[in-house]
Amino acid sequence: ALDVLETEELILKTVDGYEILDVKEQEINKIYIPKLEPKVSRAKSVVEQKRIAAATAINESFFQGIMALSWYVDISTLFEKYGFDEDVMIALFHECSERKALRKNYVFKVAECWYKGGVKTFEQLEDYLTEQDKLAQVKSKIKSKLRLGRAFTEYEETYISSWLNDLKYTFDEIDYAIKKTLSKGTPSIGYINGILKNWKEQGYSTLADIVASEETVTKQKIVTEKAKTAQVKNLKHKNYEQRKDINWNEFYDNI
Repeated sequence: ALDVLETEELILKTVDGYEILDVKEQEINKIYIPKLEPKVSRAKSVVEQKRIAAATAINESFFQGIMALSWYVDISTLFEKYGFDEDVMIALFHECSERKALRKNYVFKVAECWYKGGVKTFEQLEDYLTEQDKLAQVKSKIKSKLRLGRAFTEYEETYISSWLNDLKYTFDEIDYAIKKTLSKGTPSIGYINGILKNWKEQGYSTLADIVASEETVTKQKIVTEKAKTAQVKNLKHKNYEQRKDINWNEFYDNI
């Protein structure tokens, strides 16, 4: 006969007396401890043991030792789906705990973002978080420059991310592009994106490149305008010389 003792332990009546079974431990073992066959490599066993240690650390650090069994299943799923290192998995729960959002949907959402950002190892996570911090700072500056009183749309977020990651521009180039839109009334992220892409297509990588090209264009315009002015003056001078050759006495006699 089995009698329930609280929620996680059972008392099993045996011939020799009673035996207390830890149901939680049994379920964890079912999830994490593989049924090792002779052909299973030692490396796989080591990986499983590390994952068990990570789940135990998560339980003790973020759930005060009373983590629900369903979380063990979720942690196992996260390991299999995203291939995170154990340190990354612990960092994932730390991030969600710091945001007071230790919920399954949120944890999986953050995990998906990290995975799409190329994160598997802790070193990759550090690089990813550094880039995300830069992106957050740039977005804040852009919002301030545009006096935007709303959050960026998904498409605008994609544009801004591409300016940093694909076009490899800093806020200096972005800010200069924003200034170029001031004459357009209400500058848009799409218009700014067009300016930046055009600069990149012309081979301009830095603000110095962009300014230098504009100065060159300005000098060319000045040279062109001077040439036009000289042509006009030369034409006027020729007309004047022609008028000097006219026999004005004969002209008036004819009149």
